[in-house]
Amino acid sequence: MIRCKGIEIDRANAVITHGIAKVPFGGRWREHVPRGNKFMLMQHLILSGGVTKKQLFDLFYGDDPDGGPLDGFHIFDIYMSQIKSYIVRLHLHMHKEKRGGETYYRLEPNVV
Repeated sequence: MIRCKGIEIDRANAVITHGIAKVPFGGRWREHVPRGNKFMLMQHLILSGGVTKKQLFDLFYGDDPDGGPLDGFHIFDIYMSQIKSYIVRLHLHMHKEKRGGETYYRLEPNVV
């Protein structure tokens, strides 16, 4: 169990909890399945101080002998679109920040 910014990440069961909101990602977490990718993306965006799409691509596909998807790091536009409902359910928001010409992304709790 990892706790960060009031958010709990249960890696053993692939569940993220914030306050009373709880999102199970189904089954045990496995990096090599698409559902695992969503869980891995969510936890990385919560725990990082900010990460670029290129850094995410290296994290997800750095060991892939084929080099990853043909779309390159733009695949994370799709992944980020797919996790929007989880972000809303957990009362989080996507924080984007420009640094040195790069956009850095991270998930933060909503300010009430």
